[in-house]
Amino acid sequence: MRQKTVLSIAGSDPSGGAGIQADLKTMEAHDVYGMSVITALTAQNTMKVTGIFPVPSDFIRKQLDSVCEDILPDAVKIGMLPDKASMEAVVSAIDKYRLSNIVLDPVLSSTSGTDFSGKQAIEYMKDNLFSRCTVITPNIPEAEILSGNKIGSKEDMLSTAKCLSEKYGCSVLLKGGHSSFENAGTSSDLLFFRAGQKSEFRMASYPDDTELKTEFGKDCYPDDTEVKTGFQKDYYPDDTEVKTEFGKDCNPDDMGSKIEFGKDCNPDDTGSKTEFRKDYYPDDTEVKTEFRKGLHPCDKESDFSKDYAFDDVEQITSDYIWLVGERVENPNTHGTGCTLSSAIACGLAKGLSLENAVIEAKTYIGRCINAGLEIGHGRGPLFHRVGT
Repeated sequence: MRQKTVLSIAGSDPSGGAGIQADLKTMEAHDVYGMSVITALTAQNTMKVTGIFPVPSDFIRKQLDSVCEDILPDAVKIGMLPDKASMEAVVSAIDKYRLSNIVLDPVLSSTSGTDFSGKQAIEYMKDNLFSRCTVITPNIPEAEILSGNKIGSKEDMLSTAKCLSEKYGCSVLLKGGHSSFENAGTSSDLLFFRAGQKSEFRMASYPDDTELKTEFGKDCYPDDTEVKTGFQKDYYPDDTEVKTEFGKDCNPDDMGSKIEFGKDCNPDDTGSKTEFRKDYYPDDTEVKTEFRKGLHPCDKESDFSKDYAFDDVEQITSDYIWLVGERVENPNTHGTGCTLSSAIACGLAKGLSLENAVIEAKTYIGRCINAGLEIGHGRGPLFHRVGT
């Protein structure tokens, strides 16, 4: 048995709702092997932060070496870095071990308002860390600090994300949860892709041009019967002429007989109603489909579960996508930024494209919030042990 590995480089929250603790809970929920390098000890709970003790940079280096010399991570989540010295240690490790799939949550302050990084450290982060990352995940107040821009509209979000991405060479997920300029009950996040990377519309796209020779990523479903296709574990073929290799979760049978599927599969007899599990994509537009927890629907008639944090993906160009959804009425949001960035790292470790990793992470965090965990006397934590 083997698992994908994800390393969290972040601060410790003794109350368990944010930081390293939230990251490891998220990784466990995503069935990856979680590891941690602690950059700071904090004294905090759901109400306030009363103290921060930065871990000396030489000890951060020792932790990084201990992990990477033995278990090289498939992805890295970076959270709280309390000073420039800790950032230098992380930059050194990224280069030394050629770490990839790096998600940086620029933790500049806590939910309760405590500042975590000084001005000098922030400048170093922008100039030296951002360019080494796959994606950064600032919220609106953080993006305003990082860019110097005031964000008062979706147009401002777009221009700020574009500015950060082009200046520092990374993709930007600009979270809109702090916005006050959208319609009541609505919240939009913006994923802006770095130069050279375009939206692939993998999860929500379905190619229909049979004249095109196409290479498909693992979350796409081909319909060109001339293409020789190797299907990974979450694929379901609809053409008996296609040469197909199935992974461990599918058990195909003769197309002229009853089909028995493994635990994550559901037959798609086009004469009946069909429910597709999280990694399946129907090819018959006449089938009424209910999408489960990991998909973004492209069929407007699909029934979406209430567990979703967002219910639509809007794309104007291939340079960015909007993730649009309803606000969840729950004040218990302690550790949401940590949880989201860790979930994205888990998706990248599993081989998802950035686009799909973000979509799946948004779905996951929506379920965490909607679970409605009630702990503590302030802004309580999330319930991480939901299905992914």
